[in-house]
Amino acid sequence: MASKLYGQPTYPLLSKEEETLRKIFDIYSVTPGDFSRPMRFMNLELLIKFLNELSAFSQVLQDLDIELVKAFFALIDRDCDGKISYREFTGWWRSEFSSRAKYHVFETQSRVRLRTAWRLFQRFAIGKCIPYHRFEYMMDYLKIHYSDTDFDVLDLNADGKLSFAEFSDWLNWY
Repeated sequence: MASKLYGQPTYPLLSKEEETLRKIFDIYSVTPGDFSRPMRFMNLELLIKFLNELSAFSQVLQDLDIELVKAFFALIDRDCDGKISYREFTGWWRSEFSSRAKYHVFETQSRVRLRTAWRLFQRFAIGKCIPYHRFEYMMDYLKIHYSDTDFDVLDLNADGKLSFAEFSDWLNWY
């Protein structure tokens, strides 16, 4: 039993892409102390490590600053829990490197938009999300007319707050 807990995990019936993504994620993720619930996630520090090591292979990643990486982390962290799950990681990877992707976060114009969106989001966020009462304040500040149902439409997971990912989906800048 111990070998299953501490040995290399095996993932049967995965495609080559899924197997590669799983291996990458396993290298750059941590397991919480409770081994009865083996949930792996990537935190901000591990994402920074991943991007730094990936930058050896990509010129585009070599000049990322901490503000941009924090925005990038919040964009991937769709459920606003401060952790990137395997599902969030693979969702980002597939969308970012898809041939159908209209914008890539690592491109110069997208970086400017991401940084601007992050600063706007942080102006109204409490913690990692924008609650409804701050959403109202933000809409008034931006002079955007809204109805009570607009927030419900933007809050895709119906948790009563907007994550940066939901906010970015609404902006549709990248």
